[in-house]
Amino acid sequence: MDELVRSALQWIGPLRRIREFKARPVATQRSLLRRLLTRAADTEWGRRFGFSEIAEASNVVATYQDRVPLHRYEDIEADAQRVREGTADVMWPGTITNFAVSSGTVSDGKVIPISDETIEHNRSFSVGAGVNYLKESLDPSFLGGSHLTLPGRVEEDPNHPGTKAGEISGILAENAPGFFRTLYQAVPNEVTFLPSWEEKLRAVAERTVDEDIRLLVMVPTWALNLFDLLIDLHNERNNDTATTVGEVWPNLQVFISGGVALRSYRDLIEEKIGHDIDFVETYGASEGFFSFQDEL
Repeated sequence: MDELVRSALQWIGPLRRIREFKARPVATQRSLLRRLLTRAADTEWGRRFGFSEIAEASNVVATYQDRVPLHRYEDIEADAQRVREGTADVMWPGTITNFAVSSGTVSDGKVIPISDETIEHNRSFSVGAGVNYLKESLDPSFLGGSHLTLPGRVEEDPNHPGTKAGEISGILAENAPGFFRTLYQAVPNEVTFLPSWEEKLRAVAERTVDEDIRLLVMVPTWALNLFDLLIDLHNERNNDTATTVGEVWPNLQVFISGGVALRSYRDLIEEKIGHDIDFVETYGASEGFFSFQDEL
């Protein structure tokens, strides 16, 4: 029965696409490149580099490499700024209203346009990680309670009216599917995006200390800060002497991690929680997510 359930879950959209990619990685990437080139053919960049002709080439990869030079961020910064100012059809069709501000891990920070299609693909990534966890664990209990995400900041850009800028996690949280906000989101957006980090952590703890939290999505370092505050608040409210998160959230089942390497913090998190939970590590950047842990 377990294998039958796993087999059925593999046919859900994101996992089906991942399975197809794993079976034909080179052909899948080649096909994706053609689709992207065709989609952007009528943009300034599409006309500049001849995306339409490249998309029709028999060897699309070699032709793309030959006609489109490597670019550093400094090479595209002026065009990215025009996109930010509202110019349409520069590098991607239409106008862009969301911009991720990168942390500058390997270089100075960058402002990266985030299209609606990017947001949709990142949603699909999140659903895929969740469905894959269900496939691996065969335990749907996490769907019976609330989910707590702790994303970074995103705010309206006063210098570019009608646009928002911030961390990619904040952009994705603000554009989370309606069903998630209605059924699972433990904390409303007005708390999630409080500008003061200390005020935000306190408000999140106050909102969730008595909630049935079953799934966490956050950076490990942020989780450790929240856990200390949560335990203190629980003890203060209940005249208790709890020492672990598990005493506050006894049904906590899974921690989905991103942003930094989990291995440096896993032992501390397990100690703070106090009971066995599952971990799912995700891998990505401001430019997009590209992988998640597929085995527990």
